[in-house]
Amino acid sequence: ALVALFATLGATLFGLVIGYIGLIIERRSFKAGVEHVEHGNASIQTEGLLFSLLSVGAIVTAFPVISSYFIDEWGRKMSIMAGSLVFIIGSIIQLSCQGNTQLFFGRFVSGMAIGLLSAVIVLYQSELAPASMRGALSTLYQLGITFGILLAAFIDQLMVDREEGWRMVMGIFCLPAACLLVGIVCLPRSPRWLVQKGRRKEALKV
Repeated sequence: ALVALFATLGATLFGLVIGYIGLIIERRSFKAGVEHVEHGNASIQTEGLLFSLLSVGAIVTAFPVISSYFIDEWGRKMSIMAGSLVFIIGSIIQLSCQGNTQLFFGRFVSGMAIGLLSAVIVLYQSELAPASMRGALSTLYQLGITFGILLAAFIDQLMVDREEGWRMVMGIFCLPAACLLVGIVCLPRSPRWLVQKGRRKEALKV
């Protein structure tokens, strides 16, 4: 149960990356640093791409041909580690950006992380959860997304009005991803995946 609860951090990342952008794009420091405009609003094209490129990236790695490769060949645990690392990379690309192109690319990379994590987290939770709690623990994924959106709004309110505060927000979001990346090392592999790979003794031990 604790393993499934910890894995919910992956869903929280999804909520964070969905929830933070709305307030940020209206801030003067963001518009000056990314769009290089001192007054007015971010262009409609910029806003549209910021939201849509995240979804495009998620679609790419959630696409069954790609996600199944990671899940079946790398395993659930390694896929979560890969998703967490890609999320950190995407966040660093965004917080260090000096223009639209780099920010768009960072959003796309973060979307790729979210797509992979979305495909693997619920599977990992269900395969590690006790049979009597499997359904309840699997619902933690949706709870994690909702909590992430709430947390993103809270962090935005605290940070975005500071000078370069929007960059700080993206840096803060690396912390839960780093916790997931490091913490998952200590968690077991999926017993179902171990059986699929013929490692029955390890599966029984788990």
